[in-house]
Amino acid sequence: MICKEETTMVTYRKATKEDGEALIELINYVFSFDHCPHDFKKRNPGMYNSDYPFWDDHYVAEENGKLLATLSVTKRDWHGFLCGHIGQVSVHPYHRGRGFMKVLMKMANDDMAKNGFVFGELNGLRQRYEYFGYAQGGVTYKLLITPTNLRHKPGNTEGIELKEIGFHQYTAIRNGKEIGTVSDYGAQTTCAKDLPAVLQLYFDTTGNKELTIRVKPYETERLSVLSDFCEKIDTAHMMQYRVFRLRDAIRTCLEQRTDLWDGSVTIASDTEAPFTVTVENGTVSVTDADTTETTDFMTLQRLLFGLVPPVLMPKEMAKTNWFPLSF
Repeated sequence: MICKEETTMVTYRKATKEDGEALIELINYVFSFDHCPHDFKKRNPGMYNSDYPFWDDHYVAEENGKLLATLSVTKRDWHGFLCGHIGQVSVHPYHRGRGFMKVLMKMANDDMAKNGFVFGELNGLRQRYEYFGYAQGGVTYKLLITPTNLRHKPGNTEGIELKEIGFHQYTAIRNGKEIGTVSDYGAQTTCAKDLPAVLQLYFDTTGNKELTIRVKPYETERLSVLSDFCEKIDTAHMMQYRVFRLRDAIRTCLEQRTDLWDGSVTIASDTEAPFTVTVENGTVSVTDADTTETTDFMTLQRLLFGLVPPVLMPKEMAKTNWFPLSF
């Protein structure tokens, strides 16, 4: 899709290979200007310093041959479905307030909806992205880990080493075999019991004083291991989401759970045909529903996926233990 603002000669389009270096220069400049020095080739080498064609993920606004704004939509698998992670949202600081991001976000949303993505996700200011249909959601537990915790509950680090693969990003290796990864943003291991050892090596290597790990409610093994020694646990939203296929999103979220109560809930938004979700003996099914009552899409997203006080939940939803749903 190519759009042009006739008065300013701004072109909105997908990036090409020829834009590669200019893209990296733009996002480095914008993030360094707004935050701290950034080098995305080092911070995200898998995307920006490898054979990965990162330009295919980017949408750009160009004026007189110069890139002034960009965002990326990176595909990822979600239980057999496609979803898109929006990142590197960047507008040159001298050209803000011109509406570049309104156009680029619409292009990204339209493409995800057209190409069968179940949802788009991003991190950012709540109200800023509500204008584009994104709502806070995806409940997660935030577990704070410190070196002191591990000093009292040490892991067995014998035979394990960390190999740096990026800026404070490491692969954990035991006897030549990868057993997990750890970075400033969290840790994953093939076996949950290896988490204490990998975290201990992370603190020894980086000198950091704490690390917050996000764990989804249905990741019961990780929760069991980490909650045994973590400093504290908080509940929070994972990110902001815009769901393009409600049926698939709800059914798949529920199918990850093993603790569901039997029941049924009818979902009727102003964006797609109504349907009823039923759980019986742990089996989830979705059928068409016949109702004329609908709920505003943004309100419905918050009710389904957000941290909503129980007193504000509709009675039909409150009777179940299904909500909030977690991605």
